[in-house]
Amino acid sequence: MCEREQYRTFPQVLLLGNGLNRLVESSGWGDLLVQIKKKPKIYMDDKMCRSLPYPLLAVLATDDRVDQAIKENQKLFCGASDNAMEELRPCLQQLLSMGFDDILTTNYSYELERAAYENITQKRALCQKWMHHTEEVPRAEQKYLLHTYNAVSYQGIRNRVWHIHGEARKPDSLILGHYYYGKLFFKYQELLNKRGNRQFVLEQQGKPPIMESWLDAFLLGDVYVLGFGYDYSEFDLWWLLNRKKREQASHGTLHFYAPAAGNELKFALLETYGAKIECLGFWHQNPDYKAFYQKAIADIQSRVNSVKGKREIEQN
Repeated sequence: MCEREQYRTFPQVLLLGNGLNRLVESSGWGDLLVQIKKKPKIYMDDKMCRSLPYPLLAVLATDDRVDQAIKENQKLFCGASDNAMEELRPCLQQLLSMGFDDILTTNYSYELERAAYENITQKRALCQKWMHHTEEVPRAEQKYLLHTYNAVSYQGIRNRVWHIHGEARKPDSLILGHYYYGKLFFKYQELLNKRGNRQFVLEQQGKPPIMESWLDAFLLGDVYVLGFGYDYSEFDLWWLLNRKKREQASHGTLHFYAPAAGNELKFALLETYGAKIECLGFWHQNPDYKAFYQKAIADIQSRVNSVKGKREIEQN
């Protein structure tokens, strides 16, 4: 192995789900669907919520009027309460201080932004000035936020926070129903088909990759998945993981952090797609999730710091 290959590094990317929020507040997908449902005769208990993928449950709950239900219930997508944020803030600030190249989140809400800017409350809209877009598009997108992110600074560290399934202040951007997942998936294919093998060609020419979309970060980076269960209904992200495995340009690995009990089948599928499973010794039923997340964040911090050290060697 040549010295250049030995110290080659990839973008450091966090993929953050709703798991941390669930530590301090019990509401989840099922609770959201119950609150927006338009069919009173449908009783959406836990058994029913497990019987259908969530994008289809959203269609059933809203009588196939997902977009209308989102606009009528926009406040439900605002995320953690102000009291919950007091518990979440130290953990989220630790993540913001790690120096990720990109932070991707499936959350519609602004816990990361609120952790960085403590004067933002659940009821206050995110300041427009923090919204940015890459040079690949002429303006910030209203739908399908592939090139649009929030610039979030914390202790001098600038984070690009991408709400990959939309954000609360833009109801048209929220990806909730099956139809909207399909449209988003089409956008993935459209962009990546346009890319072709350009990343590989740039690598062969000794040039840096194009990082103009969160898809580039996901496909090329070391991705640390925290608090996101990789539910089977998230077919767009399963497809992207498979696409990552097939990427011709050099790319990093997806690290999936989750306790082992009950996840064996999912782990096997993730590993088939090239992911690495990080159980961190949590093998039993009903694990201490707070302890698990603390250990996971420490492990991610160690890995990111290691990459930063290698980058210093590259630069010298």
